[in-house]
Amino acid sequence: MTAQMAERLIYAGERHALFSNPLESLFTDQFPRPEFIWESSANWRGYVGTWEIREDRLYLSALDGRARLPDRGEGAFSLRDLFPHHPVGGVLAEWCEETLRIPMGKQIHYIHMGYGSQYERDCYLAIRKGRVVLKEIVNNTMPDRTDSSVTYDIFSSRFVVPNQVECQLTPHLEEVYPTEEAAFLRAVFAVPNDPMPQLVYADWLEEHGDPRAEWIRLEQLRRGQSTPELEKRRQQLLRDRPRDWVWLQIMRYITLYNS
Repeated sequence: MTAQMAERLIYAGERHALFSNPLESLFTDQFPRPEFIWESSANWRGYVGTWEIREDRLYLSALDGRARLPDRGEGAFSLRDLFPHHPVGGVLAEWCEETLRIPMGKQIHYIHMGYGSQYERDCYLAIRKGRVVLKEIVNNTMPDRTDSSVTYDIFSSRFVVPNQVECQLTPHLEEVYPTEEAAFLRAVFAVPNDPMPQLVYADWLEEHGDPRAEWIRLEQLRRGQSTPELEKRRQQLLRDRPRDWVWLQIMRYITLYNS
């Protein structure tokens, strides 16, 4: 695939490229994808959306593309065509349940495929129900692999230094998780290298029949001594991992500090 034209994002008062396509998860059998027309191999999706983060909420504020419409044929396609009655200021992306990637700084490695190019830093925003629940900044400058603090990040497939990863939870955590679980997540997040809050949280998950408990316990076993059997099970859990992007980002942060 050719390198793709980025979406646009206004975040913290600045304009950024957005290396994610949050509009695509809106389209379902109940909300069919319009017949967008791509006019360049650099934009297979056929549109460019403009997004804004306001008060840690994600809004779609503009849409520029072309599409074939049953009532008027081929022509320009805007946000009004997708959401005829959208409010002033854009549409809150309540359908969005994913982690957005915002490249920052200078490009340090060009890859002629999708959003593969690498930049000095990446900002990741974990979104749930259109709310930013977790923010993470990753320094992508290549670390010295002889440094004992360097670890391999299984989620981004890169070597990173944990203390070069800045991460924070927002007040929206309590909006999208039950109060008790949100408290566990904050406790785990506050001390990523302390196993006790993680094990207490795993016990609570198991009591509620939640399979995520196994992931947490597996990471604790790996901390002691990894084995081929543990690594095999870990890879299986990664393939079958839950589609809760916020939870995965929190666990990613924990894993970085304990690899």
